[in-house]
Amino acid sequence: MRKYFLRCSLLVAASLGAGCIASTGMTSMPSPEIAGRSFRSILVVAEIEDLGLKLRMEDRVAEGMVQPGIHERLPGVRFVPGYTVFFPGREYTGDEVLALLRQNEIDATLVFTPGEAGSNNYYIPPTYTTRCSAYTATGGCSSVSTTQSGALSYSKPWQQFSARVFNASNGRLDWIATATSGGNAFARTADLVVSMADETLERLYADKVVRPDCSLRPTSTPNSAQGGDVPSEPPQAQNPPPSEASTIAAMRRRFALVSDSLDRLKRVARADSTNPTFARLSREQRELNDAYTQRMAPAERQRAAIREAEDRQRAIIRQNEELTRQLAAYCR
Repeated sequence: MRKYFLRCSLLVAASLGAGCIASTGMTSMPSPEIAGRSFRSILVVAEIEDLGLKLRMEDRVAEGMVQPGIHERLPGVRFVPGYTVFFPGREYTGDEVLALLRQNEIDATLVFTPGEAGSNNYYIPPTYTTRCSAYTATGGCSSVSTTQSGALSYSKPWQQFSARVFNASNGRLDWIATATSGGNAFARTADLVVSMADETLERLYADKVVRPDCSLRPTSTPNSAQGGDVPSEPPQAQNPPPSEASTIAAMRRRFALVSDSLDRLKRVARADSTNPTFARLSREQRELNDAYTQRMAPAERQRAAIREAEDRQRAIIRQNEELTRQLAAYCR
């Protein structure tokens, strides 16, 4: 049995000057029969009447938006929101339930059940400040005044939950947990739900109810990891043919010459659109710039594709290195 308390799930904005919005204290216990095995495909069912909170809790577990990296620590494990398999509010027969579980390859069901809820009320009494409001040189303070400040009432919500994991093959209860989620004065019910979901994921991982698939291995090459989309060697930029290269070089020289002429014209006279020479050179400058951009567009697109391929290749290599590290740490 393990007992853990006060894991923060969210931080309030710094401008509010508050700490954790919600935290959860949980006690969990895996069944003796689960030793040596774990589940890889878990259906998440939140037995909450409020549809918005139900979807929020199931999605939270499925997305793994929890302490940083929980789902990266569980390669090969997936959590499936219950509403994507069973339509909320619809009744299913036992045979229909089993058929849908088999169809979605579910090997366990994680069920959240809310319990009692309430709030703790607090009161901060006012403070009083007395000061001299009238003062004379001979008599000293002749009149005093008292001001009141503060006086604040606030409440902190709390909600009890239970969580259970059932083996889909035989219906056996293989993990159970009870918890109380509490929030500060800024917390809403949704914050308590999120805190419970986050703490449950951490407990399932710590109790080894869910573990990474140790049969997974990093892909040997970035090319195979993407099914051939990413070349093992990024393509190299192709230089334009000699005739095209000479044309582009000539355009660059002419553009520089026109720009220099425009600058000299601006220095010696008040050039504007009414000056024929200034207008002609400005038009030629725009035309040269447009022609150069049009000729260089294919090369720019090619360079952008090369940069994208290199970024994807580096990302795959990082993913492989991280997966290797995780499997080495856990699968021993």
